[in-house]
Amino acid sequence: MLDTKSYDHAVILTYTFDPLFFEDYCLANLEGLHNCKSISICLDRSTYDTLIGSSSQTERPKQANLRYLLHPITVPGVFHPKLVLLTSSNKGRLLIGSANFTRPGLTANAELVGAYEFTKDKEEFAPILRSAFGLVRAIADRWPGRNLTSNLQEMLRDSPWLEEHQEECGGVELISNLETPLLTQLVCKVSDTIDSVSIVSRYFDQSPHVLEQLMDQTAAQKIRVFTQNRCTNLSPSWLQHPLVKNGRIEIYLTDYRSDDRDQALHGKAIALQTSNGCLFAFGSANCTTPALLNCATQSNVEALMTIQLSAREAKGLLPRLLDPGNNAQRLTKPSQLVSVPIERSENYGEKFPIEIIEAEVDKEQVFVWLAHPLQRSGLNAKLEFSAGRFIRIPVKSIELSEIGLVVDEEVAKRLSQSPAVISFEDRDGTRQSNQILITNLLDVQTGMNARKSRYVKEAEENAAGLLSVLNDLRSGSDEDALRTFLTFCDIPLILGPRPGWRPLTKHSGDSRDGMRSLGQQHDFNVALSLHELALSFCERHYRKLRRHTSDRRPDGIPNFLHIALAIGGVLESQINRALSGLEAREDVTTEEWAAFRNICDTYFSHYRELTTLIWGAYLSKLVRQFPARRIREAFEPELQPLSDLAQKMLSFRQRVENLRTTKCLMSPSGKKGAPFSYFQSVFGDQRWPRYAEDMKSIHALITAFITGEGLAAKHANTGANG
Repeated sequence: MLDTKSYDHAVILTYTFDPLFFEDYCLANLEGLHNCKSISICLDRSTYDTLIGSSSQTERPKQANLRYLLHPITVPGVFHPKLVLLTSSNKGRLLIGSANFTRPGLTANAELVGAYEFTKDKEEFAPILRSAFGLVRAIADRWPGRNLTSNLQEMLRDSPWLEEHQEECGGVELISNLETPLLTQLVCKVSDTIDSVSIVSRYFDQSPHVLEQLMDQTAAQKIRVFTQNRCTNLSPSWLQHPLVKNGRIEIYLTDYRSDDRDQALHGKAIALQTSNGCLFAFGSANCTTPALLNCATQSNVEALMTIQLSAREAKGLLPRLLDPGNNAQRLTKPSQLVSVPIERSENYGEKFPIEIIEAEVDKEQVFVWLAHPLQRSGLNAKLEFSAGRFIRIPVKSIELSEIGLVVDEEVAKRLSQSPAVISFEDRDGTRQSNQILITNLLDVQTGMNARKSRYVKEAEENAAGLLSVLNDLRSGSDEDALRTFLTFCDIPLILGPRPGWRPLTKHSGDSRDGMRSLGQQHDFNVALSLHELALSFCERHYRKLRRHTSDRRPDGIPNFLHIALAIGGVLESQINRALSGLEAREDVTTEEWAAFRNICDTYFSHYRELTTLIWGAYLSKLVRQFPARRIREAFEPELQPLSDLAQKMLSFRQRVENLRTTKCLMSPSGKKGAPFSYFQSVFGDQRWPRYAEDMKSIHALITAFITGEGLAAKHANTGANG
């Protein structure tokens, strides 16, 4: 099912993972994966730690976080769902069941897997694929990562049919235990009295407590358990349980074969039968307490596909699934049972003082995000490459949760060609953090950084995506990415309702504040070189805002605010970039000061025009035409970003004054003298108080109306031109 059609995006959920099988065979030979622009693999943290911590270089992944993303997930139990979701603009395929993404899982084991397909002319299973994407989305929200979120945004952008709809799919439903235990959900789906329960499982608890819960919650008269000798870990103590001894619970040993070849049981299923039919569920959940009785906050993450069967369908299907060889033997004596222990990862649960969440390459810098601010000095970052090669970089920053590391050109090139693992250690070489792969996802077609190639599309989609991109670009020093964004980003004009797209999360692209110690002196020249592009960006988007002001509609408010925030964000980021560049210098020349004043005057003039337009030409007039509640609901999601923008713009004056009095000084005869003058700049003592007061007043009107405080309503009739 993975080798018949080509797709653009893939998401894989798995407990265990075989990188060599995936890279050497699957990526090279399976049509479904070969041409994917993005591949995201979510796996259990213990599996991830074992893979990247392996002392054998041959077992380490060779393309992870370059060609595809490995995203580890840490839960109290194990991350256990097994799912493959493939999508393109007009088609999709879902594989869900018991198979991990390993060679045995896909080629040898006895697995239970369902395949569901969507095309434009075959939309029957579209709800199931949307539900699968919803599960992936929920996982990404709960265990977030910048690159996972970016990949899912790109998947949804290229496959808009994945957008959620309130629809059902003929008795087929995907469920998980993210919020509610699976057994509770299964029982709730059965309206009739449950006569019997049948279970297929390889793994079991050491104690048979789960049997009592199954009997209590289902109230079944009979429970049948099917497993396989020499695969199962079933304990002989289960045979001593009173429910087994009195015959209400029966345990069977059976074999599984395919084409005359023995197969190891790995499938998991549960069937709740009534006199009128059956609820059949298959997926990742074994017959264990963590899988069936708990939710994800307590133990495992699991997923099941449920199917409502008629009595006739159940009679024909269940025997073939539960005991396909029709050779099951009832287990009555411990001597009949040959069980094996579960293998446990030695790395699972290892804790360190420092927790690295994510690490990413940006040209000749490696950015590292930590779970908590770094409190220790005297540390090195260790970057480990293939063949046992590594380098150590002193960590200079402390008390930050975002750390920037400078690497030379040769190391940066190596990071784009092969995976590298980063960790922190003390000066004695003792590891002080977990290990994590450095991410540098590359576009399959261009070979460029994948996230950068998505900047323009993300910014054009919605205000949340725009703010995420601006945060990235504001805190980065990649002039090419900035130039591409300003040149090609063109937010579409949408006067009516916007179909489809909804961002995954408001915080999908948190900024890299606190990481700007690198290359800041260059920022001033970058800001100057981008000045004309920034003005061109603002002007083409001002034209769209003016179109909104002449054709005011509540449905157009989100697009209006998206465009307004784009203009304001570019103005603010250009000022911040130029100012940061000057702040990083020892001294500022008169020429640099004059250039800075001139571009700031232009940017602050544009910001005045923008703020006045938002209130005077748009919002205050909408108030007269449409119900206030409708306008408030449309404006409210972007009120905080507007407030943040206003605060940032007005806070620049103090930073500029600090710069002027410390680094912009006349130096006659080699001595420091008086600060440079503001002349007629907006920052001058004569102009700034009036400017700041005007901006505060207009923003107060906007805020008062949107929050319903009534101040704006008093001014609405005047238009409040500011």
